[in-house]
Amino acid sequence: MEQVIQYVARTSILHRLDPRTKIIGLSFLLIGFTQIHEWIQLVFSAFVVGLLYHFAQIPFSYALHSIRPLLLILLLTLLYHSMFSGITYLAGFLMGLHYVLKLLMMILSGVLLTATTKPLELALGLETMLRPLEKWRIPVGQWALMIVLALRFFPLIIEEWERIRLSQQARGITIKRFRQRLYSPVQQVIPLLLALITRAERLSIAIEARGFRQGFNRTHFRLLAFQKKDGYCILFPIFVSIIVLLL
Repeated sequence: MEQVIQYVARTSILHRLDPRTKIIGLSFLLIGFTQIHEWIQLVFSAFVVGLLYHFAQIPFSYALHSIRPLLLILLLTLLYHSMFSGITYLAGFLMGLHYVLKLLMMILSGVLLTATTKPLELALGLETMLRPLEKWRIPVGQWALMIVLALRFFPLIIEEWERIRLSQQARGITIKRFRQRLYSPVQQVIPLLLALITRAERLSIAIEARGFRQGFNRTHFRLLAFQKKDGYCILFPIFVSIIVLLL
Protein backbone atom coordinates (compact mmCIF):
# COMPACT_ATOMS: atom_id res chain seq x y z
CA MET A 1 0.00 0.00 0.00
CA GLU A 2 1.28 3.41 -0.90
CA GLN A 3 2.61 5.45 1.97
CA VAL A 4 0.85 8.63 2.97
CA ILE A 5 1.94 11.63 4.91
CA GLN A 6 1.62 10.60 8.55
CA TYR A 7 3.36 10.69 11.90
CA VAL A 8 6.63 8.75 12.17
CA ALA A 9 7.51 7.72 15.71
CA ARG A 10 11.07 8.68 16.62
CA THR A 11 12.92 10.02 19.67
CA SER A 12 14.58 12.98 17.97
CA ILE A 13 14.72 16.50 19.33
CA LEU A 14 12.18 17.66 16.74
CA HIS A 15 9.68 15.09 17.96
CA ARG A 16 10.06 16.32 21.54
CA LEU A 17 9.50 19.99 20.73
CA ASP A 18 6.30 21.80 21.56
CA PRO A 19 3.95 21.71 18.52
CA ARG A 20 3.59 25.49 18.71
CA THR A 21 7.36 25.81 18.33
CA LYS A 22 7.28 23.70 15.19
CA ILE A 23 4.33 25.62 13.74
CA ILE A 24 6.02 28.98 14.32
CA GLY A 25 9.33 27.64 13.04
CA LEU A 26 7.68 26.31 9.87
CA SER A 27 6.06 29.71 9.32
CA PHE A 28 9.45 31.44 9.45
CA LEU A 29 10.97 28.85 7.10
CA LEU A 30 8.16 29.31 4.58
CA ILE A 31 8.57 33.09 4.74
CA GLY A 32 12.28 32.67 4.03
CA PHE A 33 11.67 30.17 1.21
CA THR A 34 9.25 32.54 -0.53
CA GLN A 35 12.13 35.02 -0.88
CA ILE A 36 14.32 32.58 -2.82
CA HIS A 37 15.38 34.19 -6.11
CA GLU A 38 18.97 32.99 -6.60
CA TRP A 39 20.46 29.52 -6.95
CA ILE A 40 22.73 30.03 -3.95
CA GLN A 41 19.64 30.65 -1.81
CA LEU A 42 18.13 27.45 -3.16
CA VAL A 43 21.26 25.41 -2.38
CA PHE A 44 21.38 26.78 1.15
CA SER A 45 17.67 26.02 1.69
CA ALA A 46 18.11 22.46 0.44
CA PHE A 47 21.00 22.02 2.87
CA VAL A 48 18.83 23.28 5.76
CA VAL A 49 15.93 20.96 4.87
CA GLY A 50 18.29 17.98 4.61
CA LEU A 51 19.80 18.90 7.98
CA LEU A 52 16.36 19.04 9.59
CA TYR A 53 15.49 15.60 8.24
CA HIS A 54 18.77 14.31 9.64
CA PHE A 55 17.97 15.72 13.10
CA ALA A 56 14.44 14.31 12.88
CA GLN A 57 15.83 10.81 12.12
CA ILE A 58 13.46 10.51 9.16
CA PRO A 59 14.78 9.03 5.90
CA PHE A 60 14.67 11.53 3.06
CA SER A 61 13.31 8.76 0.83
CA TYR A 62 10.16 8.70 3.00
CA ALA A 63 9.50 12.36 2.27
CA LEU A 64 10.04 11.89 -1.46
CA HIS A 65 7.71 8.91 -1.47
CA SER A 66 5.08 10.85 0.46
CA ILE A 67 4.87 13.64 -2.13
CA ARG A 68 4.36 11.31 -5.10
CA PRO A 69 0.77 12.57 -5.64
CA LEU A 70 2.20 16.07 -6.20
CA LEU A 71 4.78 15.06 -8.80
CA LEU A 72 2.33 15.63 -11.67
CA ILE A 73 1.71 19.22 -10.52
CA LEU A 74 5.45 19.86 -10.25
CA LEU A 75 6.02 18.37 -13.70
CA LEU A 76 3.31 20.55 -15.26
CA THR A 77 4.85 23.60 -13.58
CA LEU A 78 8.22 22.73 -15.08
CA LEU A 79 6.75 22.23 -18.56
CA TYR A 80 4.78 25.47 -18.39
CA HIS A 81 7.81 27.57 -17.52
CA SER A 82 9.95 25.73 -20.06
CA MET A 83 7.60 26.64 -22.91
CA PHE A 84 6.29 30.10 -21.96
CA SER A 85 8.56 31.80 -19.39
CA GLY A 86 11.90 32.19 -21.15
CA ILE A 87 13.37 33.67 -24.29
CA THR A 88 14.88 30.29 -25.11
CA TYR A 89 13.80 26.80 -24.06
CA LEU A 90 16.88 26.41 -21.85
CA ALA A 91 16.21 29.67 -20.02
CA GLY A 92 12.59 28.68 -19.47
CA PHE A 93 13.62 25.24 -18.30
CA LEU A 94 16.05 26.68 -15.75
CA MET A 95 13.41 29.11 -14.52
CA GLY A 96 10.87 26.29 -14.21
CA LEU A 97 13.38 24.09 -12.41
CA HIS A 98 14.05 26.92 -9.98
CA TYR A 99 10.32 27.29 -9.20
CA VAL A 100 9.84 23.53 -8.86
CA LEU A 101 12.73 23.15 -6.43
CA LYS A 102 11.49 26.15 -4.48
CA LEU A 103 8.05 24.57 -4.13
CA LEU A 104 9.67 21.26 -3.26
CA MET A 105 11.54 22.84 -0.33
CA MET A 106 8.28 24.27 1.00
CA ILE A 107 6.41 20.98 0.59
CA LEU A 108 9.15 18.95 2.27
CA SER A 109 9.11 21.37 5.21
CA GLY A 110 5.38 20.80 5.62
CA VAL A 111 5.86 17.03 5.41
CA LEU A 112 8.45 17.29 8.17
CA LEU A 113 5.91 18.99 10.43
CA THR A 114 3.30 16.25 10.00
CA ALA A 115 5.93 13.50 10.28
CA THR A 116 7.26 14.76 13.63
CA THR A 117 3.98 15.88 15.25
CA LYS A 118 0.99 13.76 16.19
CA PRO A 119 -2.30 15.04 14.74
CA LEU A 120 -3.84 15.59 18.18
CA GLU A 121 -0.79 17.53 19.36
CA LEU A 122 -0.82 19.61 16.18
CA ALA A 123 -4.48 20.44 16.64
CA LEU A 124 -3.92 21.28 20.32
CA GLY A 125 -1.07 23.61 19.37
CA LEU A 126 -3.20 25.40 16.79
CA GLU A 127 -6.12 25.65 19.21
CA THR A 128 -3.87 27.12 21.91
CA MET A 129 -2.35 29.65 19.52
CA LEU A 130 -5.75 30.73 18.16
CA ARG A 131 -7.53 30.80 21.50
CA PRO A 132 -7.43 34.62 21.77
CA LEU A 133 -9.76 34.71 18.74
CA GLU A 134 -12.54 33.25 20.88
CA LYS A 135 -13.13 36.77 22.22
CA TRP A 136 -14.60 37.58 18.79
CA ARG A 137 -16.76 34.42 18.93
CA ILE A 138 -14.64 32.56 16.39
CA PRO A 139 -15.09 28.77 16.81
CA VAL A 140 -11.43 27.92 17.41
CA GLY A 141 -12.25 24.51 18.92
CA GLN A 142 -14.24 23.48 15.86
CA TRP A 143 -11.43 24.62 13.59
CA ALA A 144 -8.94 22.50 15.52
CA LEU A 145 -11.25 19.49 15.37
CA MET A 146 -11.70 20.01 11.64
CA ILE A 147 -7.91 19.99 11.13
CA VAL A 148 -7.57 16.77 13.11
CA LEU A 149 -10.31 15.10 11.09
CA ALA A 150 -8.76 16.26 7.81
CA LEU A 151 -5.37 14.86 8.79
CA ARG A 152 -6.99 11.62 9.90
CA PHE A 153 -9.20 11.22 6.84
CA PHE A 154 -6.42 11.67 4.30
CA PRO A 155 -4.82 8.23 4.95
CA LEU A 156 -8.32 6.72 5.21
CA ILE A 157 -9.11 7.95 1.70
CA ILE A 158 -5.97 6.26 0.37
CA GLU A 159 -6.77 3.04 2.23
CA GLU A 160 -10.38 3.01 0.99
CA TRP A 161 -9.27 3.68 -2.59
CA GLU A 162 -6.81 0.78 -2.40
CA ARG A 163 -9.47 -1.52 -0.92
CA ILE A 164 -11.91 -0.70 -3.73
CA ARG A 165 -9.25 -1.28 -6.37
CA LEU A 166 -8.31 -4.67 -4.92
CA SER A 167 -11.96 -5.72 -4.57
CA GLN A 168 -12.60 -4.87 -8.22
CA GLN A 169 -9.59 -6.92 -9.25
CA ALA A 170 -10.83 -9.83 -7.13
CA ARG A 171 -14.13 -9.71 -9.04
CA GLY A 172 -12.27 -10.12 -12.32
CA ILE A 173 -12.28 -6.53 -13.54
CA THR A 174 -9.19 -6.17 -15.72
CA ILE A 175 -7.92 -2.95 -17.28
CA LYS A 176 -5.98 -3.55 -20.47
CA ARG A 177 -7.01 -0.94 -23.01
CA PHE A 178 -5.97 2.70 -22.84
CA ARG A 179 -9.60 3.86 -22.87
CA GLN A 180 -10.36 1.60 -19.91
CA ARG A 181 -7.44 3.07 -18.00
CA LEU A 182 -8.89 6.54 -18.50
CA TYR A 183 -12.31 5.58 -17.15
CA SER A 184 -11.11 3.29 -14.34
CA PRO A 185 -10.73 6.10 -11.76
CA VAL A 186 -14.31 7.21 -12.50
CA GLN A 187 -15.57 3.71 -11.70
CA GLN A 188 -13.84 3.91 -8.32
CA VAL A 189 -15.00 7.42 -7.37
CA ILE A 190 -18.66 6.54 -6.73
CA PRO A 191 -18.01 3.68 -4.25
CA LEU A 192 -15.28 5.80 -2.66
CA LEU A 193 -17.71 8.68 -2.08
CA LEU A 194 -20.32 6.32 -0.63
CA ALA A 195 -17.78 4.80 1.75
CA LEU A 196 -16.53 8.23 2.87
CA ILE A 197 -20.07 9.52 3.43
CA THR A 198 -20.79 6.46 5.59
CA ARG A 199 -17.63 7.05 7.63
CA ALA A 200 -18.43 10.73 8.05
CA GLU A 201 -21.96 9.96 9.25
CA ARG A 202 -20.67 7.49 11.83
CA LEU A 203 -18.07 10.01 12.96
CA SER A 204 -20.65 12.76 13.42
CA ILE A 205 -22.80 10.42 15.54
CA ALA A 206 -19.76 9.53 17.66
CA ILE A 207 -18.90 13.21 18.18
CA GLU A 208 -22.45 14.05 19.24
CA ALA A 209 -22.55 11.04 21.57
CA ARG A 210 -19.43 12.33 23.33
CA GLY A 211 -21.10 15.66 23.98
CA PHE A 212 -18.89 17.87 21.85
CA ARG A 213 -20.36 21.37 21.75
CA GLN A 214 -18.90 24.76 20.92
CA GLY A 215 -18.59 27.04 23.93
CA PHE A 216 -17.86 24.35 26.51
CA ASN A 217 -14.41 24.36 28.07
CA ARG A 218 -12.87 21.00 27.25
CA THR A 219 -10.00 19.53 29.23
CA HIS A 220 -6.91 17.96 27.69
CA PHE A 221 -4.88 15.01 28.85
CA ARG A 222 -1.64 16.80 27.97
CA LEU A 223 -1.03 20.47 28.64
CA LEU A 224 1.44 22.33 26.46
CA ALA A 225 4.29 24.24 28.07
CA PHE A 226 7.25 25.98 26.47
CA GLN A 227 10.69 24.88 27.63
CA LYS A 228 14.18 26.26 27.16
CA LYS A 229 14.86 23.96 24.20
CA ASP A 230 11.82 25.44 22.43
CA GLY A 231 13.22 28.93 22.82
CA TYR A 232 16.60 27.87 21.46
CA CYS A 233 15.17 25.85 18.57
CA ILE A 234 12.82 28.60 17.43
CA LEU A 235 15.83 30.84 16.83
CA PHE A 236 17.11 28.42 14.15
CA PRO A 237 14.40 29.07 11.50
CA ILE A 238 14.61 32.79 12.21
CA PHE A 239 18.35 32.65 11.62
CA VAL A 240 17.83 30.63 8.41
CA SER A 241 15.30 33.15 7.09
CA ILE A 242 17.67 36.01 7.75
CA ILE A 243 20.53 34.23 5.91
CA VAL A 244 18.25 33.50 2.94
CA LEU A 245 17.32 37.17 2.72
CA LEU A 246 20.97 38.24 2.98
CA LEU A 247 22.04 35.81 0.25
